[in-house]
This record gives sequence, C-alpha cells and structure tokens, in this order.
Amino acid sequence: MGSIACDRVSELKAFDNTKASVKGLVDAGITTIPQIIIQDHHTKHKFDDKPICRDPKISIPIIDLQRIHRDSSLRSQRDNDRIQQPNVENMGHSV
Repeated sequence: MGSIACDRVSELKAFDNTKASVKGLVDAGITTIPQIIIQDHHTKHKFDDKPICRDPKISIPIIDLQRIHRDSSLRSQRDNDRIQQPNVENMGHSV
C-alpha cells in the first residue's frame, strides 16, 4: 500500500510540474480523467483530515461523480439548477 501511495504522490508531483492545469488537459482534447486525479474511497479518507491549504478563504471543491451515470435524476437536477439560476454580473441588478 505504501508503494501505491508513493507512486500516486510522485505522479501528482510530476503532473504539477508540467503546469498543465485541468483547462490545459481539456484544451489538449483529453477524453478521460487521468487516474492520478481520481480519489477512490480508500485514499479519500486518508486526506480528509489534512488540509491542502491552511488559508480559510481558499477551498477546493470536490466533485462527486460516483452516481452520475446511474441516476439520471442527478443530471436532470444539475441541468435544471444551471438553467434556473443564470449568472448575471456587472448589470447593476440583483437576480
């Protein structure tokens, strides 16, 4: 198990050193999420108690896609939320 964790850490560091952000991956035409970015349930709990950044103003969102393919209502609800709450900025009006 230690070797797997070490491999993941070294792969994450190597990815970070490339400076190829998630946007960079999308722009490059990536069609699947790289395995080093996916946290399975075994590694997730290991990192939950160790904050990546100690600045309380910064938070890193976690996107749980575990059930998105099995439950179409999750996709529908997500899409409805996006349609019903438009993002209006710099218009001088509150929504």
